[in-house]
Amino acid sequence: MAVRTKWNEDHHLCRMIGHAWLPQPQSKFGWTPPWGIGIILECDRCGAERHDVIDQAGELSVRNYVYPDGYEWSGEDRPTRADLRVVWSKKKRLKNRGERPDAGDGTK
Repeated sequence: MAVRTKWNEDHHLCRMIGHAWLPQPQSKFGWTPPWGIGIILECDRCGAERHDVIDQAGELSVRNYVYPDGYEWSGEDRPTRADLRVVWSKKKRLKNRGERPDAGDGTK
């Protein structure tokens, strides 16, 4: 698993359990699709955005994501959800015991 230099619990939770999407008005981002209906969602936890376009037949024709700085992993070392659960549980156990969360688990 890749080493992250900075722990961001919100990013970690979204990668581990999924985003907490909330619908947003199109005017918030100044974005209007050239066809169909645009749906804009924003994650309440990490701030990621999802932009969908639904065509006249009701089909999803486009989906784009905009992630906050520091969210995306680069390279081939992207952890699995199981890897993320292991790191999260170690950090929670250490936090509950009052220890420093850097447990040599790939994050600092």
